[in-house]
Amino acid sequence: MLELIYAAALGQGALIIVLLLSTRNANYKANIFLLLLLLLMLKAIYVGYARIQGWDTTLNERYGIYLLFLNGPFIFLYCSIMTNRTFSLSRDALHILWLLFPLFWIQLELYKVAWGLTLLNVTSFIQLSSYYMASLKRLRRYSKSLKDNFANTEKYKLRWLYSLVLGLGLLMSVDLGSTVLSMLIYNNPNHFQIPYLFLLESAYVFAMCIFATKQAAIIFNAPLLEHLGRKYDRSGLSHGGAEEILKKIVRHVTEQKRYMDNEFSLAKLSNELCEVPQHLSQALNENLGKNFYDFINELRVDECKLKLAAPENKHKNVLDIAFECGFNNKSSFNTAFKKHTNVTPSEFRKNNS
Repeated sequence: MLELIYAAALGQGALIIVLLLSTRNANYKANIFLLLLLLLMLKAIYVGYARIQGWDTTLNERYGIYLLFLNGPFIFLYCSIMTNRTFSLSRDALHILWLLFPLFWIQLELYKVAWGLTLLNVTSFIQLSSYYMASLKRLRRYSKSLKDNFANTEKYKLRWLYSLVLGLGLLMSVDLGSTVLSMLIYNNPNHFQIPYLFLLESAYVFAMCIFATKQAAIIFNAPLLEHLGRKYDRSGLSHGGAEEILKKIVRHVTEQKRYMDNEFSLAKLSNELCEVPQHLSQALNENLGKNFYDFINELRVDECKLKLAAPENKHKNVLDIAFECGFNNKSSFNTAFKKHTNVTPSEFRKNNS
């Protein structure tokens, strides 16, 4: 049974690799790190398959320690590029310096020392944990900056990437727990890892394949996002200047009803007003205490209220009215409407019929 599961996982992994290699787009750098991460996972599953088959795994046991220290850097670099951090070979190649640790560990023959294996496991866990937390931090920062850039954020959210990182965290925890238990009970760090960890890694690969088939358009294309941050100390825009820009924003967006464009973004507004995106964001945050997302969606809600209360629209579906006003998602519409009115769209229509 295990043999079939491992073989299926290897086959699914090979399918994703083919998809990654056959895709040509602006996000190819991120795809490279996803591919490398997947190869590391498939390598581990192959070891489990080879042991069942009775094949020699000496080579993996000798050099697999080096690959252990690449999981963290690869997932971090993948998350970084997917959240629009510019990749720099000269800077990001420094992450490979982690390979020096297993090199010294082997050269100094620490594997012959009683505490040597414990040192290796603890160091690898600390390293992977650090990259894991750094990856989550980048994803959280990205999630926050979405509302500074877009009025509709659903299609830019990287929920699947959160799942990818959280899955890695689960594997990391199980790996550490099984290693500690194996050392305490059997004095053998691999006792529990062999039957269970390879199964979890297989499940992880299956999950990646599901994401690849269901959300390929998201996984294989870079998100369109400019990071602005929430600090404007160096923007060079005075308080008076921010107020003037705010007046331009409000006049343009309300008179032209730009909020009804469901693809409206800070970048579009920047082009239309010939203003720097950071200055627009600063004007909204400092003068209204709102990000771009809340500013536009509040105007959309006001438009929806007018349409819902209008007698000529009493036979119109609530969701159709929401789409007319610029919303493109039922969930985000209901959330925004309840936030700004304290009632649901249906309750509002009933109260104002």
